[in-house]
Amino acid sequence: MDLTRGISAAQWGLIFDQRFPLESRSALVDRQKVVFAIRPVEKPQEEQFLRSRGFTEQARWTGPGHVVVKFVKP
Repeated sequence: MDLTRGISAAQWGLIFDQRFPLESRSALVDRQKVVFAIRPVEKPQEEQFLRSRGFTEQARWTGPGHVVVKFVKP
């Protein structure tokens, strides 16, 4: 599930789905046990937010322009 997804492209009338900042989805994030953060290399804000919500990093994969991090919550 994409926790940042708001309105589908078809509903919104645009090519891309509407997205919300992860910080605005705290209630949804808090219900998860595992979260994968996929982000550009230069933008670690989501990782900081997830750590502040009690998640810890379990695995990390770095590609040419993006980082994928698996976070878990006890």
